[in-house]
Formats: sequence, C-alpha cells, structure tokens
Amino acid sequence: MNAELHTANGRRVLQIRPTDICRTYGVMIRFDDKTRIHYETEVSQLPDAEEGFLFLVDRKQVYINNHAPDLMIDRLADDLGKCLYPLELRTDNECRLTAIANKNALSKRWVQQKEKLAQYYKGQLAQDALLKMEAILGNEGSLLLRLKDDWFYSLFFSGIYGLRSHDFRQKTPLELPVVPYGPLLKYTVTREITEQHTESQCLIINCKGRIEEQRSAEDIAMKRSAPIHKTLHGSGTGAEGEVEIRYRLYHKDFGVRSVTGFCSFNDPAETGRRITFEIYHLPEKDKLATLHRQSILIGK
Repeated sequence: MNAELHTANGRRVLQIRPTDICRTYGVMIRFDDKTRIHYETEVSQLPDAEEGFLFLVDRKQVYINNHAPDLMIDRLADDLGKCLYPLELRTDNECRLTAIANKNALSKRWVQQKEKLAQYYKGQLAQDALLKMEAILGNEGSLLLRLKDDWFYSLFFSGIYGLRSHDFRQKTPLELPVVPYGPLLKYTVTREITEQHTESQCLIINCKGRIEEQRSAEDIAMKRSAPIHKTLHGSGTGAEGEVEIRYRLYHKDFGVRSVTGFCSFNDPAETGRRITFEIYHLPEKDKLATLHRQSILIGK
C-alpha cells in the first residue's frame, strides 16, 4: 500500500493508494497463555476504479499449539475455512470491510468442496456445520460478520486509514472476537498517532480503551446477544476489561508492518480472559501482487 499523510481541509489524513506488492503476514493469537493459534496470510491490494479499496487475501494452514488441527471438530472447522480462500474483499476509504468481491467464485468453490467434505465427515455435527456454512455463504452480510470472528480481520481492517487528525482524539467503537463463536465484544478506544522515525522507520498508532457493553459479564460469557441476565436473575456483574493495540506502519508507504496488543474481559465463569495478538510482516516473503494473483487463481 502506498500512502500519503496529506492535508484535507486543513487536517492531515492517512491516505493509501494501490501498489503491486503482496505482503505475507504471520498471525499469532494467544488465549490466556494456554492455547496458541498461528498461521500466515498473504495480502495484496488490487487496482480498482470503484470507491474504497480491493484486497486479495489468501490464508495458509492454521496451527493450534504448533500442530495442525487433529480433533475432528477442529479439522472440520479448518477445512470449512479453507473453502473461503482466495478471498477478494472490498473496503471503504478507512479500510473497513464492506463487501465480498468474488461471491460467484466462492459459490462455485463451495459446490465443488461440500460433497467431498460430506463424504469425509460423518454424523449430525458435521451435517449441521455444512448446512450452517452453506447458509453463511449464501448471505454476504453473514459472511462479513463471520470474518470479523477472525482476529486478523478485526485488527487489520479496523479502519485506521482515511482519518483526519481530530479523529484520533475522539472515542471510537471497536468490536473484537473475545468469546469464540459468541457475539463480538464492544470496546471504546482512543487513538494517538506518533509521527516519528523509529529505528524500524515506522509511524506508530496507539489505541487504548475499555469495554462499553450493555450486556452483563454473564450475558457475554453465555454468548447472548442481548442484555437479559439481570431480567432473569435480578442482578448481574458489569462487564469490565481493557484493550491496547499498537499499529506500526511503514513510513515509505504506510503499509502495515505489525499490529500487537492485548485485550481482557472479566469472564465470571473463569478467572478472566486475556488475549494477546501479533500480526507481523515477513518481508522475505514479499512478491509481486500480479504474480501472486495469477499463481493462486491457477492453483485454486
């Protein structure tokens, strides 16, 4: 991503433009120091005449505690996830996800893969998962929401571009997938941009904030989308937690070098939840975006 920090109506703005570089990112998520998930994702920006931006994303093998998934339910989830890639995504000018650009290709790929998966995975659980996946792929809004259950998408496409200087002083809502398979958890953050030449030649954006939820901690732990625990039981625990995220962007083009941080939640069913995350550029794996697109489309 090429970019400019320029003036618009007297206010400075982070602005990006297409570039022909495909970057590979390592992604690592740690859950309470007990479970670690990591994988690599290739991201390139595609030329497009419409408003906003178009990205091509191709995720590689997912590992749980340094091993490929071995439990049946984990293998099934992994194989279902692979059906999504390669994925073309549209964003607005702030790089927030707005649409799936290759919906037709996804549908054709699913038709080819679902029969193979149905033959390999047996039982009611597998049948239910396949039906749910088909329903999600048939509804673009549902698919975009499910993508946000992936930490990479929630962090990488959180909307840090196209912002004016005063935007960095305002409180901003941020939703994160803290509880797996549950509704996203709402935080409110303030962002501060540090325009300085670090040793890594990066511009830094710091985000800090706290949970801002109407749901109680019990509602969140029970994966409820509405605040009903107090109504049912007469009382509840207020949801508490904090989040800190640091974005490092290359000075030369404002492409993402890394995203690091943590978030927490006072889960009443446990001693609390703490998730730490890292997204880091692997420059030795850079390639031309045009060649990247040709190779994965030929391969898939």
